[in-house]
Amino acid sequence: MAFFIIVMGTALYSDAYAGEAGVLPPEFRFSFKIARNDLNRILFPFSGITVSTVAEGEIKTEGGALYVLPESEEPLTLFVSPEDNPGISFLLELTPVSGRARSYTIPLPEPLKTPAGDPESARDSRTPVSRETALSRGFSGIWRALDRAAEIPEEIPGYTFVPESTVKKLLGKTDTLCSGYQETEFSGAWRSGPYLYVMLVLKNKLAIKTAARCEGKRILGFSILNTTEILPQGRRRILAAFQGNF
Repeated sequence: MAFFIIVMGTALYSDAYAGEAGVLPPEFRFSFKIARNDLNRILFPFSGITVSTVAEGEIKTEGGALYVLPESEEPLTLFVSPEDNPGISFLLELTPVSGRARSYTIPLPEPLKTPAGDPESARDSRTPVSRETALSRGFSGIWRALDRAAEIPEEIPGYTFVPESTVKKLLGKTDTLCSGYQETEFSGAWRSGPYLYVMLVLKNKLAIKTAARCEGKRILGFSILNTTEILPQGRRRILAAFQGNF
């Protein structure tokens, strides 16, 4: 499962231009050539990692190591996160080529380093979490919970379920929360800390495909699975974040 996160005005996930998915900064993006017919290894500076992707191929993890065996010559796109911090994501763009197995090492990005260069110290730091990081973690936690559930669950560990009636009292009508011209349907809402996350079904009533956007005045950010495109007459789930002051 791969998902895009766009936080308005953020430095961690910035909206590059209209219709484009959120773009990670260079130190979190990597493009590698990998062996088409052999096992490849990519090492991360973490004790454990998780992978989200829709790519075809044999993909497995062992500690901080990622192993990839492509099934075709098609490029693979993977999002990799530290196992204990899903709010951090690395984007890997892998291109299968002929040749022997390849191995790469991902360095620890500067934003994650402490003065001593100790990842454990960074995790235990008492420095307040930025709004961008908090929102990213909030989006990631909900998507991962939905990925493990047959239906949209009311109860998600670490979140408080919010009924639609409460959302309407806070935000008003829910059918135009993203914008005035894209109709939306309410699917669920959860609160985490000071933020309210609302799951909507975005409807494209046009005869052409369009880009999913969520740009209401009070929206802090939004997240969508796999791609921002919506097919003609199509529907897509989208998560929007708001200030959750009740």
